[in-house]
Amino acid sequence: MPDWMRPDKVGFILTESKSYVMLTADFDSGQIDGTALLYAMDWCKVKNKTMWYTAKSPGTGEYVRGSIMIHPDSTHRRGSMDEIFEPAELHNDG
Repeated sequence: MPDWMRPDKVGFILTESKSYVMLTADFDSGQIDGTALLYAMDWCKVKNKTMWYTAKSPGTGEYVRGSIMIHPDSTHRRGSMDEIFEPAELHNDG
């Protein structure tokens, strides 16, 4: 992971295992970086790994646990805006 993905900068910890990735976060901190979260999800797609997450709810104090599975029909693209969007998506006027 790049340096900007350090836990002290993004508000969560990623732990990689052989077949999955564990994400642990405390939403009470209010420091979850949305871009970093999407980057981590994208990274899991590239690595073909399920992401398990555990997070503490700020409202109730309860913990939430679940997984983000890699769906066979999901897509993954990297590149410039022209490279990652279909032409119809770029010129959607209605």
